[in-house]
Amino acid sequence: MNIDHAHRQRRLARIRIWAEVERRRSERLRQNARAAKSSGDDAGRRQESSSGESPGGHSRLNCPLG
Repeated sequence: MNIDHAHRQRRLARIRIWAEVERRRSERLRQNARAAKSSGDDAGRRQESSSGESPGGHSRLNCPLG
């Protein structure tokens, strides 16, 4: 029973993290779409690349695996 509880907690934590990542990703996509609309398409792309984050949504700066 104790192992089941730990497993459930781990699974819930993973789901919570995944939901947070998805929310941030959709938020960034929305911001990029807004930026692309207000000023040319490549302006939004330039802003994306200068932020130090990959299109996947994970920051390269705090990724231990590089």
